[in-house]
Amino acid sequence: MPITTLGIDLAKSVFQLHGVDQAGRIIIRKKLRRNAVLDFLRGLESCLVGMEACASAHYWAREITALGHEVKLMPPAYVKPYVKRQKNDAADAEAICEAAARPSMRFVPVQSEDVQGAAMVFGVRELLIRQRTQAINSLRGHLREFGEVVPEGAANATRLSAIIEGHRIWQANVQRSLASTQGAEIRHRPVQPDEPHQAFNEPGRLPQRHSKRHLQGQAPLDCGIA
Repeated sequence: MPITTLGIDLAKSVFQLHGVDQAGRIIIRKKLRRNAVLDFLRGLESCLVGMEACASAHYWAREITALGHEVKLMPPAYVKPYVKRQKNDAADAEAICEAAARPSMRFVPVQSEDVQGAAMVFGVRELLIRQRTQAINSLRGHLREFGEVVPEGAANATRLSAIIEGHRIWQANVQRSLASTQGAEIRHRPVQPDEPHQAFNEPGRLPQRHSKRHLQGQAPLDCGIA
């Protein structure tokens, strides 16, 4: 009997597969190395392939769909109730296979490369903002020990640089060197608020409405930093 539903437990190197026929009988249980997965699926008749919506799932969904299979991604929390025994790769693959065949299951839409690229841009942007904020707060804390109090906010970063360059406390070369290093990190980590939007508003790029925060139902982040 041909496989009608196939559950795949994704991993970094070794994938676990669990396939059943239309009557629910187990047809296949096997492990495959990462580089052998697509070759194996290429030899199967078109079937329903279920996976958890975890790391790399959208990439594999696009690749497997291109082979003619129907791919369904599910939130891991919705798959967990179908694990029948002690958690392991084989049990997870079986649970994924069973959950994928449930008509009431809620599935996750497969994201295109453009949508994933937009999410990556906004994720990196937020990381840079956090790192810059950490550097500013660290330098503010050091200056406060010498009686220099600078208000919070990235807009006051230029005041930090002015204090580093001209204050009497920097008599020791090591103090000036360390403070200048942090000041340089702040100055050379600009995060312009419109850069991610402009990058995906160019012809052929993803429109702004697909920003990470829009996908989460939030307003785009305005992080203007002087």
